[in-house]
Amino acid sequence: MKLQYITKPILTNEDYREFLKYLNTLADDKYRRFNEKLVPGREKILGVRVPVMRRLAKEIAYLGGEEYLRIPKGDIQEEIVLHGLVIGCSKLSFEDMRDKIREYAKMVDNWANCDVPVSSFKSIQKRREEYKPEVVRFIKSENMWERRVGYVILLDHYLVEEYIDFVLDCLGGADDDEYYVQMAAAWLLATCAAKFEEKTVEFARERSIGREIFKLFIKKCRESYRVSGEVVDELNKIYSDKYN
Repeated sequence: MKLQYITKPILTNEDYREFLKYLNTLADDKYRRFNEKLVPGREKILGVRVPVMRRLAKEIAYLGGEEYLRIPKGDIQEEIVLHGLVIGCSKLSFEDMRDKIREYAKMVDNWANCDVPVSSFKSIQKRREEYKPEVVRFIKSENMWERRVGYVILLDHYLVEEYIDFVLDCLGGADDDEYYVQMAAAWLLATCAAKFEEKTVEFARERSIGREIFKLFIKKCRESYRVSGEVVDELNKIYSDKYN
């Protein structure tokens, strides 16, 4: 079905059920099968493409994002992604933004319905200092996906000169048994190395991080065209000194 503009706000459970019917018509079976391979074990995926969901989120937010966010959601992948994207597109007070992101984080159950919405939370960039305790709260959560949310928030919204020390402090002592949290921390560290090479290498030398995170960090640096071979060699030496 051709993508249509949403012309009325989604205010009630009945409105939402009608919207879900429309969302199903936008599914792409080939894209669904592709996503099922990327997110193994995730059964409820429609196959709606991310650009389509971004446009829907903007329209929903414009017509009544806060009302939409109050409606209970199910566990379809696209429902979770859209819920997060609508938060990112809505004009919310700091307190509402904080609370809505907390609610969204509890819905997250894979890397894809984490990373896509979190990138849209650009309002955090206007309130970075005020939002810092929330980041720490996520990183220290007992829920692995909330921990990933915390690291991805740092990756998307805190990697600027003013906050690099805060980011590295959040990574100090980082250790985790969960691969998807390890990878988020390693991805964040590799991006730190690309943007703040000297500080990140010094951090790697002086601070403690988990062995698996460090290994993935080096791997991500090796794969990145933004991190020099010299930095990768130095990180390998630091790793060898610490763990061998």
